[in-house]
Amino acid sequence: MLEKKTQVQSDGRVDDQRSPRALTTACFIVSSLLLFLSSAGADPMPVPMNLQVEIIKRMFNYDKALANETNLVVFVVHQDEGAVRPDDIVRAFEFVGVVSVAVRLDALTSQSRMPSAVYLLPGIEASSVSRYCTDNKVLSISGVPALAETGSVAVSIGEENRRPQIIVNMKRLQDEGHNFSAQLLQLAKVVQ
Repeated sequence: MLEKKTQVQSDGRVDDQRSPRALTTACFIVSSLLLFLSSAGADPMPVPMNLQVEIIKRMFNYDKALANETNLVVFVVHQDEGAVRPDDIVRAFEFVGVVSVAVRLDALTSQSRMPSAVYLLPGIEASSVSRYCTDNKVLSISGVPALAETGSVAVSIGEENRRPQIIVNMKRLQDEGHNFSAQLLQLAKVVQ
């Protein structure tokens, strides 16, 4: 609590003074609280990556273009080391049995192998990958919900009521030559 000193002046005015130390402490608490509140929910990837890759692996079974593919490969597209390291998501994919390779954005088009899907890490300019995915019929995925909501990728894993949510952008999905079963679409948030 702030240490309060109240003095009544001769003209009847009340002089309300607080000690400088108490005021500094109060400012620190308020600024910390504001910083916490502004960062709450600001995580571009609200679902933990190990849960994301589990969902993505299962989702492949509901994609008519990928359901029968035996050699699924996911390119984890990154630019620079950021908050999410590409090697971490590669390990998470490999842990669930999905072959994945970290590929720098500037090296994406020069790869000798064609992926089944590309997973975009936060910070990637999605428009630079969109044409690649459309031209090569590669499914674009991300853990950043806003990317599917805006049509930058076909699928994102987001969160609704503290539960993972698959977000499917139908236009982007069709542009990339993919088609999910009705079963999956009933579970997903579908964006037209």
